[in-house]
Amino acid sequence: MGLFEKKNCDICGKEITIFGNKKVEDGNICRECEAKLSEWFDDRRYSTVEEIKKQLAYREENKKKLETFNPTKIIGKLNKVYIDEEKRLFTVSKHKDWRSNNPDLISFDEVKDIKIKIKEDRKEKKNINAEGKEVSFNPPIYEYEYSFNVEIDVINDYFENIKFELSTFHPREPKGDLYEDYISMSKNIIKTILGKDFEDDQSTFKYYEDEKRKKENLQNSFTSAILDIAADAVESLINKKKNEKDTD
Repeated sequence: MGLFEKKNCDICGKEITIFGNKKVEDGNICRECEAKLSEWFDDRRYSTVEEIKKQLAYREENKKKLETFNPTKIIGKLNKVYIDEEKRLFTVSKHKDWRSNNPDLISFDEVKDIKIKIKEDRKEKKNINAEGKEVSFNPPIYEYEYSFNVEIDVINDYFENIKFELSTFHPREPKGDLYEDYISMSKNIIKTILGKDFEDDQSTFKYYEDEKRKKENLQNSFTSAILDIAADAVESLINKKKNEKDTD
């Protein structure tokens, strides 16, 4: 048996393409089945086939609930929070045809906390000296950008939180119409879902250093892909040794 031996999906039974295998703890699933999992779920590699099947059943049930989900309030510009105030349900999606993407519906009662984190990015502005080299101003001058990130802690069998960026464009100072617009959106989300008024006491709004989320997500995706390939290689080697032993 070789590294790229044929495998079948343990969920749908279809043959898995060469680069379409997604390892789970005790088997393999295809790329198509993985795509049906929740957007906020990140523990596929360490879940069993049975656990994946249960989540897919939950996802099918979620799709049915979406048919009667009617947002009475929409907050956001790119990543949007769709809220059905009558049913006390909400979902988050960045897709224009958001229903077809089957976003997870969350009850207000399943929300433990909502944090709005305002990230401040600082970049030093440089001057050009007589020799054409970049030098610092004296005193240094900095340019700023602010982004608004939402973290919603939830009670769910398949994920613990929903994280997304609320800001589409980044304000360059902590005042002005754009900054205040995102503050207003943040207040609206907290008030509607938690029923609480926002107080700027640094417990809900936290300034924090750049977490380099995009870089970390890329690294995590790369690590996951390497683990899948390595697992296939080890499995093939074990099968090869077993066949050699049986032949002897």
